[in-house]
Amino acid sequence: MREWKPSVSMVGDDDRERMAVIRAMVQEGKLDEAEAELARLLERDPDAPRAVLVMGKVLFKQGRHAEAEALFHQALAIEPGLAA
Repeated sequence: MREWKPSVSMVGDDDRERMAVIRAMVQEGKLDEAEAELARLLERDPDAPRAVLVMGKVLFKQGRHAEAEALFHQALAIEPGLAA
């Protein structure tokens, strides 16, 4: 029997649920999938601080440290009290 796993397509336009699924992707090491979903989310709302922060984490895990650092700064500029 296959294990059931949530997917972004199952949550529709609910960004909170979408972010929960994306975070699960990151934890499972599905960084390319997470990056693609975050890019779609950020197309709709480029100033979503949590999405920007998680994108930074994804890029950092991919070894793209300079890009990640820029996103961390961007997330903090959008929401100064943002915690990792």
